[in-house]
Parts: sequence; C-alpha cells; structure tokens
Amino acid sequence: MRIKVALFQKASDGIFDPDKIEKTIGRGFDFVCLPEYCFIPLEAKSQLDTAKNLEKNLATLSVLSIRLNTALIGGSVVEKENGRFYNVCNILDRGQLVGKYRKVNLYRREAGKGISTGNRYEVFEIGGVRVGLLICADVLFPESYRKLAELKPDIIFVPTTSPYRADDSAEAKEKRDLDYFLAGAKTASVYVAKCCAVGSLLGGRLQGRSLIAAPWGILKRVPFQDEDKELVLTAELDLEELRNYRRSEVRDKI
Repeated sequence: MRIKVALFQKASDGIFDPDKIEKTIGRGFDFVCLPEYCFIPLEAKSQLDTAKNLEKNLATLSVLSIRLNTALIGGSVVEKENGRFYNVCNILDRGQLVGKYRKVNLYRREAGKGISTGNRYEVFEIGGVRVGLLICADVLFPESYRKLAELKPDIIFVPTTSPYRADDSAEAKEKRDLDYFLAGAKTASVYVAKCCAVGSLLGGRLQGRSLIAAPWGILKRVPFQDEDKELVLTAELDLEELRNYRRSEVRDKI
C-alpha cells in the first residue's frame, strides 16, 4: 500500500483562499498537512485572540478537505474549553472531523501566553493508515515518540513553526533534523512528516524547514535556499516497505 502525502509550507498569515490553495496543492493526495498556528493573522498580538474564531476555522478546514478530496491535517488552531486555551491539531477526512490532538509539550513563551498542555497522545485510523500527531516542541522530547509508538502509528505528522536564526548553519539544521525527526522515526518505526510555516508569527520571523523522514533516512527536505518560500513538499510513501523494516527490526532483536 502506498500513500501520497503533501506538506503545504504556507505563509503564516491566517489567510485561506480555497481556490488558491486547491490550485497550489492540487488533488490526488491521501493526506495534506498544514503548519502550526496557521490561522493567526499578521496583526494578532496573541494566539489566544483567535480562539473566538474556532468554529469558523474548523469550517474552513472542512471545506478545504472536501475541495482537495483528502484527509487534512489541519495545522493547529487555538481552542478554548472550561476557561483554558489549547493548541490543537484537527484531522478532517473529506469534510468530516476524525479527531484532534492537544499539544502536550509547550515552549515556555507559549505557556506564558496562556496556552495549557494537553494530556494524552492520539492515533487515528484513516483508510487503513494509522496516523499519529505531534505539534512542534513535542519532538524535543523522545518520550513523545515512545508514547506514540505504543499506539502503533504508520505515520506521524508534525505541524510546526520554526523560528529563524540568523547564525544558523546548514550543519546545525541537519543535526536537528537527525536528532529530532530521523531519531523519532527510528524510535517509533514510522514515517515522520514535518510541515513548517514561512513568513512571521506574532512578530517573529520563521523559516520553513519541512521534511519527510523514514526510519532509514531523511527522504525529502526543503532546500536551504527555499526556507523562506511558500511551497508544497510531496512524497509517495510505501507502507509495505515500512512494515518490512519493522519485521527486520524484530528479527534483529531475536
């Protein structure tokens, strides 16, 4: 079984034009992923300001998943429940909400803004594919991958916003990719797909470092010269190859 995946490295501006997005991404993908905090407009002072737009944002994601005829990993939105705010990734399959995941591991600044932590990891089955979710800073904690591995996903999507670092070298970026994404793919024996945003978020410049990893290596990565560009990163992933890898790992441990 093969699945076609598209990561939309989108400008972080809160603007969603279904016609433009459909033209940019196209149809024919089993899964499409958006970046973290993709609904926050440029003029926003705090991500909490967007919680009041939750229903509207979910409706937008529903329309997009129908227009693209896909299972849409909806980046993340801010959700308010019982007086608490959460950073939440929703999955919609051709208009229908499949499930959601609340970010467990927050950046200190994010928590300082009033975002609360989620308390569990989730895996959802869509068309025979087991889909796990992490959001941005979750990958900094190996326990995130270990917990998800217990739920037996085939692929983990990671909506992300990566801050721009003026002194960042290619070597440092590659090391982070290996330490957080390739290592995570090995830990959970899954494909890992990180979808980044470009532009700026709450006044901070971003860099788009979207990638797709397998346990045996980085399969695709946005070139360093394109880290400031809105683009679509695609791949066709072979689930049988992944399962063969898992079987070989079991044999090696016997």
